[in-house]
Amino acid sequence: MCGRYNVIDDPKVQDLLTILGIPLRAQTRLNIAPGGSGQIVYQTAQQRTLVDAIWSLLIERKPDNTGYRPSPRYSTFNARAGSLASSPLWKARLHRQRAIIPASGFHEWTGEKGHKQCYHIRAAKGAIAFAGLYELWDFDGDLVPAYTIITLPPPPGSHIFTPRACR
Repeated sequence: MCGRYNVIDDPKVQDLLTILGIPLRAQTRLNIAPGGSGQIVYQTAQQRTLVDAIWSLLIERKPDNTGYRPSPRYSTFNARAGSLASSPLWKARLHRQRAIIPASGFHEWTGEKGHKQCYHIRAAKGAIAFAGLYELWDFDGDLVPAYTIITLPPPPGSHIFTPRACR
């Protein structure tokens, strides 16, 4: 499961955006956590677009009205690929609200509780294009994009990724 990721405005990420037909540059954002702000690419009727969005599909207004936050009742920052077609939450968006989340790398932790080691995982070549689902929430005329990242088990051998200890 992806719990943190980052985007660095480098040639690999820019190449990904160019392939997707996005003329904009990705903003560098380090250590993006669930509930944080990331950038997603989604298709409109006219074109693909790159927008800032909240990393959690179900969001609500903050109690003090200073913005938006993930719903505290549900964990919707990641969606397991195996449940996409069966979960009413994901199934409703699977065919019409797909997104691509550009990334330079992500963090995974291994080891026993209290002694976990953080690893920064990045593609050996190119950038990472996470698959995701999105929603455009309308809060009294304020349109707020939100998204979830679709997760899969690691590929056999995981040789396409290069791990490095987190700093």
